[in-house]
Amino acid sequence: MTSTAYGFHDLAVGQQSSRMVTFTEESVSAFSALTGDHTPVHVDAQYARTMGYQERIVHGMFVVAHFSTILGTDLPGPNTVIHSVQVSFAKPVLIGETVRYTVDISRLVKSVRVVQLNLRVESDSGALLSSGRAQCGFRKTS
Repeated sequence: MTSTAYGFHDLAVGQQSSRMVTFTEESVSAFSALTGDHTPVHVDAQYARTMGYQERIVHGMFVVAHFSTILGTDLPGPNTVIHSVQVSFAKPVLIGETVRYTVDISRLVKSVRVVQLNLRVESDSGALLSSGRAQCGFRKTS
């Protein structure tokens, strides 16, 4: 996918980007191997059921990691770096589930070239799974 190289003045409050992601068995296994996080609720279906989940759940940090792709390639894009991300988890994401990520600009701070954004992850049915905020900044120019 091609990155959108916005400049600060190309952005507007309310501007939005979204994308769909499916959490496959393979991607969750790869994340688990990469991070070393083999917590039973993520790798053992029986254990997940004893914890009250219908199936194994996707690592919360793996769910959040997809915001990096959107912020860095879509909105605000590759001319910025992430300063902060704050996310809350409302409901778990199950392996095999497809979710929609939405990022929208909530504030532009011209004096420091900072973009504040709202973050949402929703299920196919529209249920809120995660939400939060991010702040990205444009590098100072001479």
